[in-house]
Amino acid sequence: MKVAVRADVVELLRAGGLSQAEIARRTGASPLTVQRTREYLKLPAPKQGQHPLKHPTQDAAFWACTRPAADGHLTWTGRVAGTGTPVLRYRDTQESAYRIAFHLHYGRQPVGRVLAQCDVPLCVAGRCLADRTVRAANARADAAFDEIFGSDAAPTDNHEPPQGD
Repeated sequence: MKVAVRADVVELLRAGGLSQAEIARRTGASPLTVQRTREYLKLPAPKQGQHPLKHPTQDAAFWACTRPAADGHLTWTGRVAGTGTPVLRYRDTQESAYRIAFHLHYGRQPVGRVLAQCDVPLCVAGRCLADRTVRAANARADAAFDEIFGSDAAPTDNHEPPQGD
């Protein structure tokens, strides 16, 4: 059988670290061409179910699935579960991107569910996320504010004293 050997496919096969499907995608060659080239070069067949990792760490995989957005928000560009929660599959696990972002931002594992506190769809900016501990602290701060200023008072961004009539 005659095999059409493409230099770009040979180079990527010999370099290793990429699946045959990824080599086909990058080069535009058919998957069958990549397979036959690998066999022609007498390179070992890839093990079933084991794909080389694109990212060396879960953190690197997380950052690869994000895009900076306006006003310090961070938009998730990766997978989204049927529930609308952004998720990251890394190695053999799937985890909420909210939990990963929370850990990266706060330096600790979250307690309970991590919820977005902003209205930006799929925002995974650490400052926009809260776990049970952060939500409880926010509730205590809100209660203290209400006790001091009354529940009808609303915080303002205006730091100037009120003007009298």
